[in-house]
Amino acid sequence: MSNAGNAARDDVMIVITGSPKKVVSIKLDVDLINEIDRVWQRLGYSSRSEFIREAILYYLQHVTLLNQQLSLSPPKAEDKEGVEETAE
Repeated sequence: MSNAGNAARDDVMIVITGSPKKVVSIKLDVDLINEIDRVWQRLGYSSRSEFIREAILYYLQHVTLLNQQLSLSPPKAEDKEGVEETAE
């Protein structure tokens, strides 16, 4: 995995090494592929696959962290409007 851009997110980066890999085939718009190619090369990744793998891991971490933060946060007063609490 490339070290490009990892300095700002070392505290949340998941690194999976030596694990078996499986090919996943997806279709993307040509314009998106062109943008991905420009970005991964500019950032110094060794391949498009490496960049996409790291982007997916980063996104999964972001979503997981966001989900944890939302589930730990008490509901806001405006979220409770119109909701009646009942005793069980």
